[in-house]
Parts: sequence; structure tokens; C-alpha cells
Amino acid sequence: MPLKLIETTAGPLEYTVSNGFGYRFSRYLVLPRITESEEFRSGQQFHLLPMIKAITNEYLTQEEQQATYLRPNGRSESVFSAIRWYVPLRWQV
Repeated sequence: MPLKLIETTAGPLEYTVSNGFGYRFSRYLVLPRITESEEFRSGQQFHLLPMIKAITNEYLTQEEQQATYLRPNGRSESVFSAIRWYVPLRWQV
């Protein structure tokens, strides 16, 4: 399978089914895109989840988003779940 590189504000990011990928994708691609959006810049309220989903859909297929990995606690988590978790978490920092 060929390497899938995604350009981010921190440089190219290789797609992997991992928590680390979800974190980096959120921090270096999704968050910057949201802060550049008209909705954000206007100061009006907006819904974060539809924006996260739309941006993620531009870069990852549904299969890539739904691919799962095992967390250290033994729970299975999808790549999209990790992205959805990290965006609001990093937003507050």
C-alpha cells in the first residue's frame, strides 16, 4: 500500500491507524483550518462537529476514518473518534 502523506502546518503527516495520528491531524490540520474559517473569524457561534467532519472528509476516506486501534486500556477506538476527541481538547489549551 502506498504511503499517504497529508500536508499540515507542521509538515507532512503519514496516515496511520493510531492515537498519535488523530492527535497530530487534529492539532496541525483541523484546528488551523477551523481558525481560518469565516465562521470562526466572524465571532459568531458555530457547531464544531460538522466542521471537524467536513475537514476530515477532505483528507480521509470513510474506511480510514473508521479504522480502529487498541487503546492502552484495551478499548477499541476509531481514528475519527480520536480526531473528534482532540479538537475540543486542544481548543482549550
